[in-house]
Amino acid sequence: MSTLPPAIFEPYGDQVMVAKPVRGWSRRNKRLAALTWNSIHPKAKGYLSSQQAVFRIANGDMKAYIRALIDGDQLDEWHNRPDWRERLGEDKGKTLGRNVELSDFAITRMMQSIRDTVKNSNGQQVLKILRDKKLLCSEAAHLAELIKEQQGLCAITKLPMHLDGNENIDFDMLASADRIDSNGHYEIGNVQLVCRFVNFWKCAQENGRFLNLLERVIARRAELANAKDGFAWETAHLEPEAAS
Repeated sequence: MSTLPPAIFEPYGDQVMVAKPVRGWSRRNKRLAALTWNSIHPKAKGYLSSQQAVFRIANGDMKAYIRALIDGDQLDEWHNRPDWRERLGEDKGKTLGRNVELSDFAITRMMQSIRDTVKNSNGQQVLKILRDKKLLCSEAAHLAELIKEQQGLCAITKLPMHLDGNENIDFDMLASADRIDSNGHYEIGNVQLVCRFVNFWKCAQENGRFLNLLERVIARRAELANAKDGFAWETAHLEPEAAS
């Protein structure tokens, strides 16, 4: 899949070579569900296994299907068509395989964390009707949407968040549900996903103030790293900062 940088055009004899930056190969869709061969519809398999798949996808309908497959969107629009159902062999009891998404595990953990917050809150209204399963389902679906909307990145630092089940997982980088306004509730519009260490560090601070403090730390470290010798390191901006 191509990325935002523009294509590069280079002369190559009497022809022109076009190079376009692309993302690396991935075994997962954008929702981080595994893309296994047994979970792909036979109708698409027939196309993807042919040499045509190496080139630009000319079939508009199949292009839309593959795009939805990569994005992790619902595929019922195609799977419910009579010819697709017949190709799958539904009349013979055949079904598509399904892989549990890593995000499912992360959402389960985050919802448990929210439950604990509700249980231990001191009179604070947090998902006050949490026991209503419909509301719980709605909130879980919202967390899933946030993972996709944020493209797996921390809302504050833009660092990639880790999901439960990731290889080489760093628990400080796990996705964590955070209230944008710490005085508000866990509700749609007031929830963002951040790395767990960010949630711990931020506590009840407002987003802007927390970002300002982070930027000051980064600027100071860069200032000291750029100092040319020990004397410069010791004397660099030792004057007390004005209160902000």
